[in-house]
Amino acid sequence: MDEVIKSEKKVRLRLGNYKTTFTNTAIDSLSLKGQLDKGQYIKVMFKNQRGIWLYWSPIKKKKKFKYRFRFERKDYDLDLGEYIKGFYGCEEVLSKLSDIYKKYKEHGKWKSNPKEELLTNSELVDSQKLTIRKVIEKLCEYNFPRKDIEGKLASITAHQFSLFLIGHNKRRDHLDFTDDEEGMCTITFKNGVKSWEELWNKYPSGRGNKSNKEVSVYDSKLGSSLIDDLTPGMVERYLEERQRSYGYKKNVLKALQSMWGFARGTLKAFGDKRPTDPTSMKEGGVEIKRPNKSKFLGSKYNDVSLEGDQKIKVMEKLEELKEDKGYRVLAIELLTHSRFRISETLKLKKTDIHDDYILFRKQTSKMRSKGIKSKDVKVPITPIIQTIINDIKETDKKYPHLQFVPWLFPSPRINLEKLNDQPGYAQKPECRLKDISETFDIIRKDLGLDISLKTLRKTFITEEVEAQRDLGKTEAEAIEDVAKNVTGHEGKGETIKHHYYKPSFKKELKRAKDTAKVMAFKTKN
Repeated sequence: MDEVIKSEKKVRLRLGNYKTTFTNTAIDSLSLKGQLDKGQYIKVMFKNQRGIWLYWSPIKKKKKFKYRFRFERKDYDLDLGEYIKGFYGCEEVLSKLSDIYKKYKEHGKWKSNPKEELLTNSELVDSQKLTIRKVIEKLCEYNFPRKDIEGKLASITAHQFSLFLIGHNKRRDHLDFTDDEEGMCTITFKNGVKSWEELWNKYPSGRGNKSNKEVSVYDSKLGSSLIDDLTPGMVERYLEERQRSYGYKKNVLKALQSMWGFARGTLKAFGDKRPTDPTSMKEGGVEIKRPNKSKFLGSKYNDVSLEGDQKIKVMEKLEELKEDKGYRVLAIELLTHSRFRISETLKLKKTDIHDDYILFRKQTSKMRSKGIKSKDVKVPITPIIQTIINDIKETDKKYPHLQFVPWLFPSPRINLEKLNDQPGYAQKPECRLKDISETFDIIRKDLGLDISLKTLRKTFITEEVEAQRDLGKTEAEAIEDVAKNVTGHEGKGETIKHHYYKPSFKKELKRAKDTAKVMAFKTKN
């Protein structure tokens, strides 16, 4: 009991005549009457809610709910949490108090002291009581560890998550996201900032925001909440507080899932307590309504692949641009004729090329960046891929100064002084090609094709499935074969079917007519 008494905080209160109704609107409307000394709080009474008080600090702009109760002839104040507009208010307080009643009251009387019990449980659990803002800081400082397995996210994923967690703010201008040799995120500082402490001090919550349309979690009111108190309802309200597309909300949720998983798995923020994940669609029950029609501009390319004559024109245009665009064109060609995605293609190294296969290192796999366990794969070199490799070697001869750059597709913006004077510079990601969209846009405009870079991958996979169907396999069998032996989607044929197999209407019509002829022949005989 002594510990309970010691835990009581002695604050200087200015009682005054502060009474209001127990509603979120009334709490938001509270205004200070007169002056208040530093360190003083105002104790606000609720007209229609006996026992619950609001401890209000206008200077610190904090409002905390307290519950006054009597146990064994002594009065105690129970902390019911901080009021956070839009996230934690009157409804949440009553729910929390109801749970306390159920646990510690019997026949209208306290069977034990909830203040003492809650204090003891808190000590046993040893929760760190970290705010969401502090967890986000630690997540960045740890370089975005993966949620379920060892290692870190890929830099492209960490960079995207950072936009929602600390972005739309100048603080991100001081951070550089790159991958190490293992394909894991490494964050370094630039533009004058030299440490995390300096960054957080220079841009605390609310300072440096670039836009009033979007505010990161770090700069929002949600950031002030304790990670222990985060609920599915708070997550949903945060996602819905602004007009956001379905895809945007889903990406924000993924960032929150990464943050919460880090708090539980790496920081052990909850001590011995293992709460359910309030950011999980399954565990926590968070719901995001899927729209009837996607608003994402790129969704128009979801069901598009190149038809025969279109692909021929693209290949001819690539050949025409090869002399001027070199490595960019060759990267697009490899993307067109292999299983590699855009980001995977641009991370290939010269040492990955062997006599009859390309080593697809697990560090470069996009699936690894999503936390999916991956392994090295040997991708067979087909005659057309061998032609591309030969062209790469011929292009290398034109740039002898790049012979020590390990990347298969070097960047045209390599700093020659650093290349000669700085050991290890050639191995850095900044020495590899990172963007081929500009070259691809030339192809699109010159040929008048409304397609995206991802159309090339869809075309490759569609042609692979069609080749298997031409061998006599059913569509389902062909898709499973390609998923297992070509794309690496083993056991996930549905992914190929819904996202990558996009035969043209002409091909489907021809196949339907051919099938009809066969059926007619069988029926006749």
